[in-house]
Amino acid sequence: MRSVIVRSAAQAAMLELVTRQHQLFAANREFGDEADFDLPPEIADKYTLDITLDAGPPPGFLIELDPIGTMAGDVTLSVNSDGVKLPAGKW
Repeated sequence: MRSVIVRSAAQAAMLELVTRQHQLFAANREFGDEADFDLPPEIADKYTLDITLDAGPPPGFLIELDPIGTMAGDVTLSVNSDGVKLPAGKW
């Protein structure tokens, strides 16, 4: 897969994680960490997942995907609980 296609798949997975985080918070009044989520198989060997939780107030999270394997050398992607996506030029 070309890196742009893989990055797009990673971004879609991240946005799904944001949705799932908000659903988890609505149900349990807390966000999840890496143990609560799995990356889709098509990107699991290309990125590592890191979730940083912020107790707040207000509580929040930062999701990061760090490139590995065939994606090593690409940018780290991140999105936070407010929907801020970085790096801006890669979204």
